[in-house]
Amino acid sequence: MVCRIRRRPVDRLIGRFVSIRRFRCESIHCVWEGNLRVSAPDLSDADNSASPCK
Repeated sequence: MVCRIRRRPVDRLIGRFVSIRRFRCESIHCVWEGNLRVSAPDLSDADNSASPCK
């Protein structure tokens, strides 16, 4: 499972041109963290807020 996390300053710069969000894997055995593109309809979802990582 992945959860949304705060974007880095460079992600905000890229975000001016491409819709992206930053995620981190919650699995103990996984160390993945990265950006994923989102489509325009996903940005308008009211309940698409990020839950804090544990």
